[in-house]
Amino acid sequence: MVNLRKILFSLCLVVLLVIPMSIELFAAEFTVTKIETFDGATTISPRDISDSGLITGYTNGSGFSGYRGFIWDNGTVTSIGNYPGYNSSQAWGINDAGEVAGSSGNYGTDDYYAGYYDGSTLANLGSLGGTESYSYDINDSSVVVGQSATSGKTGYRAFLYDGTMHNLGVLAGGIYSCAYAINDSGHVTGFSFTGSTSESRRPFFYDGSTMVSLGSLPGGTMGEGMDINISDHVVGYSGTNGASERHGFLYDGTTMIDLGVLYGGTESYAVGINDSDQVVGYSDGSDFSGTHAFLWDNNTMIDLNDLIAEDSGWILQEAKSINNNGQIIGYGTFDGVASAFLLTPEVVVPEPFSIILLGISLVSLKRFKKQ
Repeated sequence: MVNLRKILFSLCLVVLLVIPMSIELFAAEFTVTKIETFDGATTISPRDISDSGLITGYTNGSGFSGYRGFIWDNGTVTSIGNYPGYNSSQAWGINDAGEVAGSSGNYGTDDYYAGYYDGSTLANLGSLGGTESYSYDINDSSVVVGQSATSGKTGYRAFLYDGTMHNLGVLAGGIYSCAYAINDSGHVTGFSFTGSTSESRRPFFYDGSTMVSLGSLPGGTMGEGMDINISDHVVGYSGTNGASERHGFLYDGTTMIDLGVLYGGTESYAVGINDSDQVVGYSDGSDFSGTHAFLWDNNTMIDLNDLIAEDSGWILQEAKSINNNGQIIGYGTFDGVASAFLLTPEVVVPEPFSIILLGISLVSLKRFKKQ
């Protein structure tokens, strides 16, 4: 004869397991906010988002000549300004204090210099001896990384600025390097040539004293490191067939993991990572034209378009950055018009029936234990 108590006990266990799993499935959905342009701009390029939700980027358009670097704070836009005598700026990395790594120069020329914005003033950081430099990221200790020419507009090297601009050098055999990202430990990633051509570039990890190559995915001969988290995990892209058929990767300290592609695509690019190893970027695919933004989480690449409302009017094409709260920025089209977006994870509220069922199961289990 079947033991009814055992059956009920098993059903309670199933409920306790299934309900949390179903809640987790819906926890990955997002609401979409449009990041509006300003001052008559017609295009907008978001670049970074801090844990406090501050967003950087730059605009361009018919309302003015040149780029306008900006900070977006819940709908309020602040321009980082330009250097005196210059007409253009770009804002790239941002930290939780609202300090920005960017650059300013004259639009339509290569006369740009790396900059640091402290919340009120954009300061020129100079160069490593050349006449061009760019800042790309900043950590919570206000340390800036980027790239600078060392003579005229040649001899470009990755730099770290902590009050002094330091040349990080190149990998063995290389003639060119660039630093894209820095974490709060002061560790850096980017790329360096290992020869004389761009196809020789490799992603690097810099630990504060030494630049080391991260190599490439199997079959590949080139790549770049694009972002780094507090665990020194690096994301970027690598060729998988020489310098072509590029795939996004996650380097976990020992292994370069191929993140794959969306829906039978051939190429993907990983450009942002948070401290939970959630990765964002973009990939082509066989079921759509162009690229779609993706989120890579728990060893799975997910099309972000599948995680927003079907009738939203959005096509999310590229994701650029993700913070530790799971917010994602990027750009795509909204009602057919090129636009920038902010994705915010939805707060999941379980249905009343689920809560009641969960409560009954917990009470029943408690009674079973007493018996």
